[in-house]
Amino acid sequence: MLLNLDSNKICLCLYVADEMLENENETLRERVGDLEKKVYEQRDEILCLRATLADVLRRITNLEGSRAISPK
Repeated sequence: MLLNLDSNKICLCLYVADEMLENENETLRERVGDLEKKVYEQRDEILCLRATLADVLRRITNLEGSRAISPK
């Protein structure tokens, strides 16, 4: 009878441990998903910033080029 009680305790502990691991895994999956979303958002922001910077540099180059050509 004592062996059976110990087996029940062990089974209960294993069940609780499995539940805790499953909850931890779900939390980790959610965190990874959130981080992936942030990475994609930041990637899009970086692409927009790069395009804007390229446009600004192109405009500056055009302005400097037109100053060199126009007589003073």
